Amino acid sequence: MNFAPPDSYDWTPPGPASPRRTEPFAVVALILGLLACFPVAIPFAAAALVRIRRSGDAGRAMAIAGLAMSLVFPLAGAGAVYGGIRLYESFATPEGHVAFDAAEVGDCVDGLDNADHYVPLVWCEAPHQGEFLGLVSAPDDEKAEEACAALLERTTADENLSFLSFATGGGRAPCYMVNGVSGVSGGRLVGSGASARPVRPEEEVLEGTLVHAAELLVGTCANEVLDGDKFVRFVACDKPHEGKLLAAFALPKGPWPGKQEVARLAVQGCEDRTRHRAEGKLWTRYPSDADWVYDQRVACYDI
Repeated sequence: MNFAPPDSYDWTPPGPASPRRTEPFAVVALILGLLACFPVAIPFAAAALVRIRRSGDAGRAMAIAGLAMSLVFPLAGAGAVYGGIRLYESFATPEGHVAFDAAEVGDCVDGLDNADHYVPLVWCEAPHQGEFLGLVSAPDDEKAEEACAALLERTTADENLSFLSFATGGGRAPCYMVNGVSGVSGGRLVGSGASARPVRPEEEVLEGTLVHAAELLVGTCANEVLDGDKFVRFVACDKPHEGKLLAAFALPKGPWPGKQEVARLAVQGCEDRTRHRAEGKLWTRYPSDADWVYDQRVACYDI
């Protein structure tokens, strides 16, 4: 038996459901998040999430993405800036150095006679060229010298010691105490503050003192010679030691000639000066490319 639908019956298949409305605040939050406008993106994202929960509109993922980017991008940017600053400082400030106008009072340094902007820090009990007295406020060089002289007078009463002041910058000038007898180019100090005194050529270094490998008196002995560092530790030759200084000299100043050429000149210079006087093996300490700007000294040790 067949049944036919009545003529009045009208059936139409259902059409596709109309898409949900996208919350405008979510779109704004996403765009602002992409632009890293986090102070504005965060309120828009929060408002979009609240409105979507009430209305059921679309855009929740957009709002969350805008919120996430508004939080992540600033943190990533801050991290990149911090990392960039640290990376720049690592290249700009050589290890063991300090800007000559940014030292701390009492710091002992070398390289003042050839200072670019950074000078190497050294232990104050080792011979050094200067001790940082402080920064003075001065409108010109004459006032800077007066202020540096006053700092020196408060630091030491030794008339053999003098001061070195650098050109004023921004109304402030750095002052260093130096050996005034032979000047910065040759005079050196031992100690710090009121105990600082000029180094006499015949003076022996205190046992156990860290000294630049080329600054010991010829014929004296040291430990920590073979560790690759430019400093060695003085020790009496009648005690166990790694090496004895046979000669010390400086290579000609100029542009960095390259590691191989520096090594060749250093070895040749040591061989010429020691004339096979080494009882053991001749060990040569020569400057690295980082040291070359202020230090061209070579040390020849019998190890």
